[in-house]
Amino acid sequence: MIFPKEKISIADGTPPHPIEPKYPGVFEQILSLYDCWDYTKLGDHAEEIVVCFEKCHHLHARANSYIYALGSLMTQLRSIIVPHTSITKVQSYGKRFMSKELPSSDRSNAQEEVRFLSGVTNMGYHTFVETLTTLAPKIYMIHDEWDVVSTALLGQIRDQALASNHHIISCYAPLFPDTQLEHIIFPELGVAIATSSALNQIDIPAYRNIHATRFTDTEAVKTQKHRIKFLQRMIAQMMEETSQILCDAKTQHDVLEQHYMQAMNYDLLNKKTQDMITTYFDKK
Repeated sequence: MIFPKEKISIADGTPPHPIEPKYPGVFEQILSLYDCWDYTKLGDHAEEIVVCFEKCHHLHARANSYIYALGSLMTQLRSIIVPHTSITKVQSYGKRFMSKELPSSDRSNAQEEVRFLSGVTNMGYHTFVETLTTLAPKIYMIHDEWDVVSTALLGQIRDQALASNHHIISCYAPLFPDTQLEHIIFPELGVAIATSSALNQIDIPAYRNIHATRFTDTEAVKTQKHRIKFLQRMIAQMMEETSQILCDAKTQHDVLEQHYMQAMNYDLLNKKTQDMITTYFDKK
């Protein structure tokens, strides 16, 4: 949870998404709930709890290796498409798009927020489209099966938007969190440029559709169709396997959660919660 006005954020730092404080006691404070557990109740189910934890660790490690393999397969697929894509045309289009659709901002300085709207989950590759439609009623949708044109175009738009002092929310792809933009949102304008691809299919109304094929030599791509279809099939199978592994991990996590919920002292938990509210939010 993020409270912008109070400049406070609250995060669950426990596995499978642990967070280590970078500046403990200075910027971060740890609120431990370990003393809210009934250790006798947990001890009564120790064997089952240990087995569940071990299964969770193993399943998450397998999922990580599958996700790494997914990224490798997608990189191979894109290496086929890139030589047949006119990046120069993409960049020229990006410049024209910005000058026509999103001229310079009146802001005195640029602002960029970085988020993830998508994730590899037990339900497959999932995108929170509600965030897009809530923040940006006006959506330009890039239809790019291979995420080659969209990555180049969004990179161009991002650079120009920041140079023009816009406030943007840059949404990166979870498989390539440092290099691949999936969506850019202009919250103050209610505008977004989003991507719908083979992996991340988004079916929402768009103000305008931009088709990647206009920048691609489709005839040249067809000469590699057998290799492309093989890689696409492997990617789809790998995603299905990864989702199933994460589904199995969630099942084990749910069992663990039940044990810890039954061993929780909720009176003490509620007191800790109220103390935190009083300390950080009830200041006059």
